[in-house]
Amino acid sequence: MRTMTTVAPAVGEIATARTRRVSLAYLAMAGVVIIWGMGPPISKLVTGPPSTIASTRIWMAVPLTYLVLRVSGSKPTLAGLKASFLGGVSFGCNMFLFFTALRHLSIATFTLLGVLQPITVSLISVRLFGERLSKWVLAWGGVAFLGVAAAVLMAGKGVKATPFGLLLGVTTISCMSVYLLASRQARKTIAPNEYLFGVMSWAAITLTIPLFFQGWQLHTLDHRDWFWMTVVLIFPGWLGHLLLNWAITEIPMSISSLNMLPSTVVSIAAAWPINHQHVTLGQSLAGLVTLVAVGLVVHGPFRPKPSLTAVANR
Repeated sequence: MRTMTTVAPAVGEIATARTRRVSLAYLAMAGVVIIWGMGPPISKLVTGPPSTIASTRIWMAVPLTYLVLRVSGSKPTLAGLKASFLGGVSFGCNMFLFFTALRHLSIATFTLLGVLQPITVSLISVRLFGERLSKWVLAWGGVAFLGVAAAVLMAGKGVKATPFGLLLGVTTISCMSVYLLASRQARKTIAPNEYLFGVMSWAAITLTIPLFFQGWQLHTLDHRDWFWMTVVLIFPGWLGHLLLNWAITEIPMSISSLNMLPSTVVSIAAAWPINHQHVTLGQSLAGLVTLVAVGLVVHGPFRPKPSLTAVANR
């Protein structure tokens, strides 16, 4: 009896700690939504060849992530570099294609294509990680998707694209989906700071390849370009990825990917003051529908409740 009395409070404390970590993970995802939503409008302010912008931004990130890793008391390992290879290469390709796509697509069009990412990641997660999507998640996730699509299409003349730009956009989103799935897999064995350093290192190497053909044209970047690249480096680049790579180990990948849908709404809203792309009343209402739908996904009855046996065995 004494053993049962001792185990019960311990199980309760572990369950409470788990619930607290999950809540913090959703808070971190909310931060990622805002930070990443600001990424496209700010990145569009940077001029110069896409290969130079992407390579410079990533090579700036390598010493920053290394410094953070060392300050945290860790250091790079061969195992960590191996585990981050796929994520780093796919993220490097995403960065190069992202800056190239922005030359051929409006923010509205790019964000419309961006809604394919959480859908793709969610469906693959079901097979890859054995996750399950409830009817509640599918229903409100569908409403959120329609809200994003409506918000983008209501941009009217702001929805501009070329066939080449659409191809670039779809490929960019595909690379990002691979990065998210690879990150979830790699984070099972390495810490966020070590993984982020590995990702940035492999991405920097990947982005060096286009420079052999196009050259590293640093002279095309002025002081404003360096300022905005630094802003993107610190916030969407380092802080956004760090929060994401921690959060995806606490909540299902299929759910966390759906939580990224509001970042599209943030991009559209931010493009108004930053890129002077007007936001209509219809877009605002559609964006509100998306936010409410995702909120219902997050707070809906989908969260798995850990059993006392499972919790006690941790």
